[in-house]
Amino acid sequence: MALVKGSLILTDYTATVKDTAEVFDTTKNKDTDAPKPKLVAVGEGWVLRGLDESLADMSPGEKKTIEVPPDKAFGARDPRKVRMIPLRKLGEDAEKVSIGDTITIDKKEGVIRYIGSGRVQIDYNHRLAGKTIMYDLEVTKLLDSDDARSKAVVDNGFADYNVDVVSVLTGDSLEVAIPKELFRAEGLQTAKHFVQRDVFRYAKSVKKVRYVEEHMANPPAATMSKKEFVQQVKASTP
Repeated sequence: MALVKGSLILTDYTATVKDTAEVFDTTKNKDTDAPKPKLVAVGEGWVLRGLDESLADMSPGEKKTIEVPPDKAFGARDPRKVRMIPLRKLGEDAEKVSIGDTITIDKKEGVIRYIGSGRVQIDYNHRLAGKTIMYDLEVTKLLDSDDARSKAVVDNGFADYNVDVVSVLTGDSLEVAIPKELFRAEGLQTAKHFVQRDVFRYAKSVKKVRYVEEHMANPPAATMSKKEFVQQVKASTP
């Protein structure tokens, strides 16, 4: 069964630069080498265009090696994005930088390619511009229920915080418990916004998202895991 636009899938992959074999992205845990599947919405621009187009021809459980050319990856190198500027423009950083450093000038991030004669050359191209990208990828699972889709969106939306966030779907209402570790986390409100946007978009039966923050004077020690808690809530829901 081929995937359709908007399908939510879990993928395992390793992405390398074709001409150097450099691994620049992988779903494997760098410490344990165990995979941590990445959530992707097919055809929605969550991944490189060339990869997105190839996913549309795949099926759940399928493995594939995908070659993504520069024009469908990070684009061709543009010589107009390489500029030579006076070294003094770097101000106090002029004595600290070296070739290969990434710096921000005029609100744009670039890489230093040359320093000499009082000038510095900055390359504003993406570092992988002009490169062909290879993906060894498996579509591990198609999320085919709103319960699975909403939980995956929540997990994905808060993944950068490295904290488990419990969510429970009951009828058309999704309740998301915000752990105390995130109460003052930077960017929390933005994360909430994008989570609810994606839940409404990909889990159509959900009509309400409720975020819960519970503050206690003397919080008890945890008595169960996230998985056990979710199972208990489901068992007690009519």
